[in-house]
Amino acid sequence: MTRSLRSLIVLAAVTLASCSENAMVARIMPAGADERARAYLSLFVRGEVDSAAARLVPELQSPGARVQLDEIAALLRGRAMDSLQVIGVQVNSLPGVRHVNISYELGDTRGWAVASVAVRESGAEWAIEGVTAQATAGSLKALNRFRLAGQPMGKYVWLLAMIVAAGASLGAAVTVARTRQMPKRWWWVVVALIGVVRFSLNWTTGQWEVRPVQFMLLSAGFMKAGPVAPWVLSFALPVGAAIALLRRHRWRSGLDLPPAKPSPPTSASAVV
Repeated sequence: MTRSLRSLIVLAAVTLASCSENAMVARIMPAGADERARAYLSLFVRGEVDSAAARLVPELQSPGARVQLDEIAALLRGRAMDSLQVIGVQVNSLPGVRHVNISYELGDTRGWAVASVAVRESGAEWAIEGVTAQATAGSLKALNRFRLAGQPMGKYVWLLAMIVAAGASLGAAVTVARTRQMPKRWWWVVVALIGVVRFSLNWTTGQWEVRPVQFMLLSAGFMKAGPVAPWVLSFALPVGAAIALLRRHRWRSGLDLPPAKPSPPTSASAVV
């Protein structure tokens, strides 16, 4: 495969992924929500902090909130709004009210920043119930890109644990599937693929967590919450594999056979 052909394939894949992500955002985004959030951030770009403060819900109207708005204005004043890109949308609809939280990424000659605007809508009325903005060291897509080189040893150990967990689950499932005479064989194949107690690692930050009451298919996997979100790598203890192999061992050893029923006594006739 030539380099130009590889480049075309990569470009097509990126384009399709981008179209899919944009379509998903368009389906989730309520009508007019993006426009309102962008208009609100534009107030900080123009330095109109008083107008931004007037849009806050009454419970946020305080001197402390005004200080935070001034800090946001200092970060966004004069920035290029045409570079603003949606990177996340959350919608929570309740009877009579809807909460919409939109996250943006901004990049221009002054660097990169992320901002989020939380809007509370009630009929035709709307107000801001939260706004944040902070500078970042680069684009989130670049910062959260999956990298293997130069990582601390703990991350390589984590990858090894994922490989071992997935290998144990798949190996047990294949072993049970090849044991053709085993009762309920395919049921035990499914059991072999289930891991218990999930361990998850944020590959960008290195933060990890344990979820004791959670099952995981194949005992390992990875995901990201959005196009610019960090990768989360997870594995689980292959408990299902151990149970399925133990069940197979007991069956092959005859330990699971039901006890033999004693044969009824036979009557003998005496001949005189």
